[in-house]
Amino acid sequence: MRTVALSKRSRNTPLHIEAPGCIINVYMVHDDQGRDVTAISISSDGGRYAGEPKWWIEGKPGHAGLAVRVIKTTES
Repeated sequence: MRTVALSKRSRNTPLHIEAPGCIINVYMVHDDQGRDVTAISISSDGGRYAGEPKWWIEGKPGHAGLAVRVIKTTES
């Protein structure tokens, strides 16, 4: 396993990962309220070429993408 740390000063933002059947992007942004957000998007290949196996997001047949936002709050 390899660990990559992302921060505002990181040269690795956004982090782009190509894995079998999917592409994963992780990046840091600010939302419309000025909060720090770590955004994660996963896109499956979904059978882009004829004759290749199809990949989909588990539990969501036919869906080729998923997005998650982790938001920093001011509460402790």
